[in-house]
Amino acid sequence: MWYIETIKKYNDFEGRASRPEFWYFQITNILVFVCCIFADIFFDTYNWQSDRGVLEVCYLVFIFIPSLAVGVRRMHDIGLSGWCYLIPILREIIALFPSEEGENQYGLDPNDPYRFLSIRVMPSEVEYEIKVDISATIEMIVEELIDSELLEGSTQNYDVFLGEELLLFDKDVTSLSLKEDFLLTICSRQMTSGTAHQPSFDPFLFNKTNFSFVI
Repeated sequence: MWYIETIKKYNDFEGRASRPEFWYFQITNILVFVCCIFADIFFDTYNWQSDRGVLEVCYLVFIFIPSLAVGVRRMHDIGLSGWCYLIPILREIIALFPSEEGENQYGLDPNDPYRFLSIRVMPSEVEYEIKVDISATIEMIVEELIDSELLEGSTQNYDVFLGEELLLFDKDVTSLSLKEDFLLTICSRQMTSGTAHQPSFDPFLFNKTNFSFVI
């Protein structure tokens, strides 16, 4: 899981990566690399003169950016500049250090499995706050809103949109981009049966400063 999720965040050089995320990725990365070498030998695609195989080289090219990104985020998690990851040997030693507790200049603590979600009902400006697990799905968030009596009925009564994109209820919040404030519009399904999607009530504003995620 750490390996796949880290690859998905291949272009994230701004957040934080916990110690388990970094080292589980590195261990899996080594195992996959070794498997590529054996596969090259098995399929006779290994060049013994250059000491390189086709699959080995392709994998190194593929994994370079994700490896660099998670390394930069690991430095951020300790409270250091991402440039520190460019120093060989020292970066592996630094990566052993524990996370800086709490929020730092690079983001929220990745070891905290919960985030507070700030909800503002427009245009009344009434603000609510609920606690959401970082692995929460869209359905779980809607259920939380219903339990908090901010919505009525059941999850089957609503559709959730991010911009013009209809979100599946099994979509987890970690797959959403939270680099900017974003608007989730919750609509009654009877209002979204046509081509035009109009919210049946005021949308909620989710602010990244109050809700974020880190794998």
